[in-house]
Amino acid sequence: MLLRFDLNLALQFDNIGYTPLHLAAVNGDLAILKEFVALAPASFQFLTTHGETVFHLATRFNHYIAFNYLETVFCDTDLFHQPDKFGNTILHTAISRGHYHLAEKIIDKTKMEINYQNYEGHTALDILNQAQSTSEVQYLKDQIKKVGGKTDIELLQTVVIESPRVAVERKFEQLIETVSPQNEHEGPVDHVVNNTPSSPTQQLPRLKIKSHSRANAHHHQGVSEPEVQDNNVSEPESSSSRTRSSQTNMRKTKRESLKRRKELIEMYNRRISPPGGVYQEGPMKGKSVVARTTAFKVFAVSNNVALFTSLCIVIVLVSIIPFRRKPLMRLLMIAHKVMWVAIAFMATAYVAATWVTMPHNGNM
Repeated sequence: MLLRFDLNLALQFDNIGYTPLHLAAVNGDLAILKEFVALAPASFQFLTTHGETVFHLATRFNHYIAFNYLETVFCDTDLFHQPDKFGNTILHTAISRGHYHLAEKIIDKTKMEINYQNYEGHTALDILNQAQSTSEVQYLKDQIKKVGGKTDIELLQTVVIESPRVAVERKFEQLIETVSPQNEHEGPVDHVVNNTPSSPTQQLPRLKIKSHSRANAHHHQGVSEPEVQDNNVSEPESSSSRTRSSQTNMRKTKRESLKRRKELIEMYNRRISPPGGVYQEGPMKGKSVVARTTAFKVFAVSNNVALFTSLCIVIVLVSIIPFRRKPLMRLLMIAHKVMWVAIAFMATAYVAATWVTMPHNGNM
């Protein structure tokens, strides 16, 4: 086969924007597809002029055997879930073309997002509702609804669940606001930081403390209350002031700690995800489909260096540092230079990741 002599032939586009791999998928040639998987896995990342993957082409031309083979190799990778330039997934394509047996396989055997909306806002169930009503169509509707399929109108009525990252950031913001100076009179900071669901017996001591404080307040206002023995009542006013000052300093310290923890979480969330997917079957199972490219190797090295350099900076800045002007200024200068190193490697990783996923022959 020609690929054994020149792998670049697999990356050449014809006049209509198809590579040799695309033509093999259009024709459903299983033997040629296997050769491309073995010799030129990077060619699977190239899309047609309409943004279609090999899965779109095999689905559009109803090649069940070819689709089944590709699904076993690339199932649950980014390539498998990639929509085309119109936002249509392979499930949209299968239903719109009337290939319901393929659509049923996608629903039953894969983890395709059932309620994914294309750029017109249509889900797979919306497209199926436009088809002529038959027993096969009705059966497929029941299958889609069974796994949680909805129309676009039903999705608008569904409460949107926030992502874990947004939830964590919102939680930290609430914690920081709660321990701010204007809320310091509401109670100890530990009650806010440890704000997790607990049993009634665990919450009981805190309720007793609050009730005891209210009882002391009523006692000072002249309201008759049962006598409560309290050894702290007879302490001098200066002791009470020192206690309040100590609590204020503790709250400020914990507030700064919360801010630094939030910055650390944001640093983890800003990493770049590796481009492409991984093999699902065969001797290359679990390996990246673009691991042999130079750009991916540059990405992997640069991304790791940028990540661990940033983490080192964060660890140094949140450490306990003696407040001396010269050592502190020297540390900040070093941290500033290291930060530029991290930014440079992050930019290199971004360019390398873009280079991996972009076609290189001018057909975009």
